[in-house]
Amino acid sequence: MKKILNVACLVRVSHEEQVKYGYSLEAQKETLENWLKDNGHNCAGWYIDEGVSARKKVKNRPALQRLLNDVQRGGIDLIIFTKLDRYFRSVSEYHETQRILELHNTHWKATEEDYDTTTTDGRFKINIMLSIAEQEADRTSDRIKFINAHKIKKRQAVTGKVAYGYKVAADHEGIKRVVLHEERAENAREIFSYFLKYNSVTGVTAYMNTVKGVKIDYSTIRKMLINPFYTGYFRGVDDYCPAIISREEFNRVQDIVKTRHIKRRKTNRVYIFSGLLRCPTCGFKLAGSFTKIKKSTGQECLFYRCNRWARDKSCTYNRAIAERKIEKWLLEKIRPELENYIAEIEVDAPAPVPVMDRAEITAEMDRLNYMFRKNRMSVDEYEKEYSALEKKLETAEAAEPEAVNVETLREFLNSDILDIYGTLSREDKQAAWRKVIDKMTVDPDGDHSVDFLRP
Repeated sequence: MKKILNVACLVRVSHEEQVKYGYSLEAQKETLENWLKDNGHNCAGWYIDEGVSARKKVKNRPALQRLLNDVQRGGIDLIIFTKLDRYFRSVSEYHETQRILELHNTHWKATEEDYDTTTTDGRFKINIMLSIAEQEADRTSDRIKFINAHKIKKRQAVTGKVAYGYKVAADHEGIKRVVLHEERAENAREIFSYFLKYNSVTGVTAYMNTVKGVKIDYSTIRKMLINPFYTGYFRGVDDYCPAIISREEFNRVQDIVKTRHIKRRKTNRVYIFSGLLRCPTCGFKLAGSFTKIKKSTGQECLFYRCNRWARDKSCTYNRAIAERKIEKWLLEKIRPELENYIAEIEVDAPAPVPVMDRAEITAEMDRLNYMFRKNRMSVDEYEKEYSALEKKLETAEAAEPEAVNVETLREFLNSDILDIYGTLSREDKQAAWRKVIDKMTVDPDGDHSVDFLRP
């Protein structure tokens, strides 16, 4: 009597294949349904990867990953698909998957092709067919990359899916280009503006959803903030599309994002002043710690102490300072302290000194190049005069005073971040202090000192 098998049905198609070859999901499903019906086996489930390349790793193919998890749980005797290239186009990924199937006594079958994994010749044929499919996929990928690179240089759209704030539209010649979606572009500008002001992705998300009524999630905003597309840049082309923010603003956003990498403990506890506080005795960083106030509610008191004292008593500073006391001191003192610091920077800023006109020097260098190309001077004359001009240029550049920029510090003062401080998350509070403070030395009597970041 014929054994009835539990059969998993695998279906896959990439967007390019569906357009080029007509490998629709419906056609594959119909073929597999007919095979199940003709052979009298049970369907253990459908595993459908739509818009997914067979060259991708298994971990990046959701349906196939789910199928392998089910195989390892047991109960699947056979996996079917229409053709081998629906299963894999990567030799290495195939063999890694095959190892899992063999461990769980699960077999596979291509209903429209004939393969045999039980013989040497059969396995050799599979390797050849996979290698051909892999090579074909690589050639197709290379062609697509070449075509897309050409389109990008011509400022043409290469896909219908673009970043939030943009859309694809045909110009007067009928060529599809990426243009602004006016309403969404304005939302995108507000997202960048709000983040530059408050340094909080969570805050931006809440603002857009509750105040502006724009449904946009945290992960989308997070990706937007690090996407240079919003400056008009795309794959090596600076003016590929209209810019929503300037390159300078984007760079400032990236600087803020870098400071938002917050170290989390296993308990998910965030210390607001982690890395900023210094011991008044040995100068080493103070480490965050905590103690339970009420075990019933889980209420905690967070504090900072010198680890050199706690670890081996190599420092004599044995006091702990509560986080709430540092916050209270900063909220009272930060504004006048920062105003004094800005004033000192501006007073101490080097006065402009007369320097040689760099534009005149470079113009003279261009004139020499022209004379030399026209054979109106000898090599020795050119080398001598050009070297002298290079030295002049170096001297001029060295004499230029270093620009002092206190804009970031002023932005902090002019913002209302201190007024809304109590509403911020612990991560946002940490980011706010890191934006202006380099380090802070605590004092046992509460007379702390702050070193602000040098602009």
